Amino acid sequence: MPFPQINHCVICEVVRPEEGGKLSILGFFGIAPDVQIQIPSLDVMLTSLAFVFTGGPFQPAPSDPPFLLAIRIADSQGTVLIQTPDVPMNIPPAGNRTTISGALGPLRFPAFGDYQISLMV
Repeated sequence: MPFPQINHCVICEVVRPEEGGKLSILGFFGIAPDVQIQIPSLDVMLTSLAFVFTGGPFQPAPSDPPFLLAIRIADSQGTVLIQTPDVPMNIPPAGNRTTISGALGPLRFPAFGDYQISLMV
């Protein structure tokens, strides 16, 4: 089955799973593409940068293999700043939406400017 369409990405400092399938989002920066992370200098290291990707429905078959997922941040020239290793993930059926969360860090930006977040499948 094809991967579900991703419609939104919340960018924050920490995502914490809670009982009942809820997520607590701490240190909210914004929803892509309307995100601005303000740091006082390039010497500042972010300990964590977290993401919540949300999208459309997904109904996998029991025999479907897991997807290999990774999160990547690249600069405006396409140079990869950081990428997680591929992680196998079975995405459970969730009715009319799909939610995937992950985090990167520690992270230091080499220059002020625009960066791109990608969920690699």
